[in-house]
Amino acid sequence: MEPRDPAAKRPLLHSRPELWDTVMAEEEKSGNVRPVAQSTLLIENDVVDMEEPWHVGYRLDDRFEIVEIRGGKGASGMGIVYIVEDNHGRRSAVKTLQRRFRQELQLLQRFVREARTWMLIGAHPNIVCARRLDIIEAVPCLFMEYVPSDNQGTHALSQRLNQSPLTVEDTLHLAHQFCTGMIHATQAVPGLVHRDIKPENLLIDGEGVLKITDFGLVRTKAISDDTLEKLSQSDLFEDLPTDITRIGSIFGTPAYMAPEQFMRASDVTFSADIYSLGCCLFEALTGMPPFLIQGDTTVERLLKMKQQHLTAEPPFIRDVVGDSCPLALEKIIRRCLSKLPRERWESYEDLNIALLSVMDTLDLTPREMACPNPTPLEVVEQMRSITLLEGYDQAIHMRKLREGQDESPYAFHLALASYFHCVDDDTEEERQLSKALALKADQVGYEAVRRLCDLWVKHGHHSRADVVLRAYLENTPDALEQLLEPLVRVACGLGDFARAQEVLAPFEDTQRVRLLRAEIYRAEGDTCALANLLKKMHAAVLDRLSNKVAGLDATDTVGWARSDDPVLLETVLGSLLPDLDLAPLKKVSHAIWPSITGYPDFAPDMAWLSYTLGELAAIGAAATPEASRTFAQFAEFLGYPSRLEKHLERDEYWFWMAETQSGKKTD
Repeated sequence: MEPRDPAAKRPLLHSRPELWDTVMAEEEKSGNVRPVAQSTLLIENDVVDMEEPWHVGYRLDDRFEIVEIRGGKGASGMGIVYIVEDNHGRRSAVKTLQRRFRQELQLLQRFVREARTWMLIGAHPNIVCARRLDIIEAVPCLFMEYVPSDNQGTHALSQRLNQSPLTVEDTLHLAHQFCTGMIHATQAVPGLVHRDIKPENLLIDGEGVLKITDFGLVRTKAISDDTLEKLSQSDLFEDLPTDITRIGSIFGTPAYMAPEQFMRASDVTFSADIYSLGCCLFEALTGMPPFLIQGDTTVERLLKMKQQHLTAEPPFIRDVVGDSCPLALEKIIRRCLSKLPRERWESYEDLNIALLSVMDTLDLTPREMACPNPTPLEVVEQMRSITLLEGYDQAIHMRKLREGQDESPYAFHLALASYFHCVDDDTEEERQLSKALALKADQVGYEAVRRLCDLWVKHGHHSRADVVLRAYLENTPDALEQLLEPLVRVACGLGDFARAQEVLAPFEDTQRVRLLRAEIYRAEGDTCALANLLKKMHAAVLDRLSNKVAGLDATDTVGWARSDDPVLLETVLGSLLPDLDLAPLKKVSHAIWPSITGYPDFAPDMAWLSYTLGELAAIGAAATPEASRTFAQFAEFLGYPSRLEKHLERDEYWFWMAETQSGKKTD
């Protein structure tokens, strides 16, 4: 083989085809398989998927304007990267799933889990820093360090190699930086394996600093049933799944995969990454990968690629580029490319020492850079991201359990807000409600308005809530009934009690309206009116309970919120209604909510009873001081003061606090 000029253009025969792209699969079905070189050009140029709703000029969260799009359908696996600019001109790279994969719950969960791992790596000059994760329009978005292009417009090793191979000096500098970055990553996250080291994932900034990116965020690709069947029959991968999800899992890019990665990708170690690095270094010096592939079909090329990595020896680099490559460097790379993991370098540290020795021989000074320290704001954002990840995982779980639910971004952000409400995280609840409100449709947006204004009232931001309520009702006057609670509470907070009563005037005297009137009386200090109203509510609760108990049949199944409620109710009613016959209550079957299979449900009455007893005791409105003490004791037993609030939101609290934590749906 004739020595090759390292400065010459790389041959078009070189390829890094995205072999698992669904477009390729469809072309194969039609018999129109693209040449390898065309696949290369498709991948290495920025291709914009016109189906993606986010486009250049689009603003994410009304804060980040998209200025560039990298990857997408036909140009990358399942991910897409948006280069965004904030209101201060600062740039970030935002990685997420392509639109066509955003309904795949397993992929969403995997993305989120591995985003967490990337963030745990922390800051290092040779690692693209994953700064924080946010949920935008129900889509998980990983905000990463932006790596600018150089003066020739390239930002990845693959683009540089499209122009020409690298010099030995540049190759050594990049290899050394790669080792220092991976030493840091594997120390920060023990057992970490990248599994997709390739030139596209080795970014180089304008100053020649290497930055490793894409730590396995998306390593699964959806393929057609026909292609999956062919691959299963071809025995290409021994552990290729064939379950009903019809998703094939492949870890890595075939041109750079270690032999063992073809056999059982989930079990590989860091040694597979060292093999992939060897492929990249071979290509950096020669302009071509260690193994070239040809074939008429996707499966045929994959089989040949697998066979070459398993059995074939790559050409000698010095046969391609001549003596410009030191023999010591050739030996280092060939050891990286050993077929057996045990014959490769035992650690990144050992490999780095060998590289430094060659650099010393060539009188090259390695680039040493200090690890940047995160700012307090960056630490806060990362902590918030971890909190958000927990809620997002729970919201995904909810989607699994509740079939046929609204899957709009509006509904998803409401679900996240619901989770954070139940775990008492007001800050994140407010963020998610604000996101939902920004995405609302008028016919459903009242829920975001109601919950957000209730949260603001809780923290005393009455004027802020008032502005939002007035603006919403001006456009959607039919939502008045849905917004009663925040309207009354805002008016009370602003001291406008006449307005609060005016809001309630058109509505019937239900328990809901009485509860709000009680809030008005309490806010304006009208103890007499409050006491009379509470006594009226208390009498109504006792009357309902008396009728329910009297109407029980021994075959009934009675529903309760808590397991000790039957005994508590007998005790309370035995004291408050001594003439009531409680025998029917002792003969029925019992079920704890939400496993209620029959009528009646005593959970609402117990909640209202706890409220009226507690409120009457609090203002001393019972008949005697002794009665007030009894009321207070009973109210505490029944769960006052939080029981009524949690009952009114019992679907929400039960779902987040019980079902999602158990991971099972209760029948």
